[in-house]
Amino acid sequence: MKKLKLLFAISAFTASVSVTALFGFFEEGAKSEEVAPPATQEKSVAECEAPSWAKAIGHEKKWKLHNGCPSAETESQPKNHPKEHQEL
Repeated sequence: MKKLKLLFAISAFTASVSVTALFGFFEEGAKSEEVAPPATQEKSVAECEAPSWAKAIGHEKKWKLHNGCPSAETESQPKNHPKEHQEL
């Protein structure tokens, strides 16, 4: 029974180290370089045109939100004021 426990402990340790190595937790700074910068720049009209499949299933607003495009609702509001203050 002791050998079985030892075998389990060794295999669990090996699996955890393998998973950690696969996901690159030992590489410092690699994740910060791979992450795209936040969408602070304005996208062109062509880039924000939702594809026909998104329009067909009624997900045009969700597609624009996911791709960092302003929707028609956010374009009509001033950029410096939150939505709560616009309804006053």
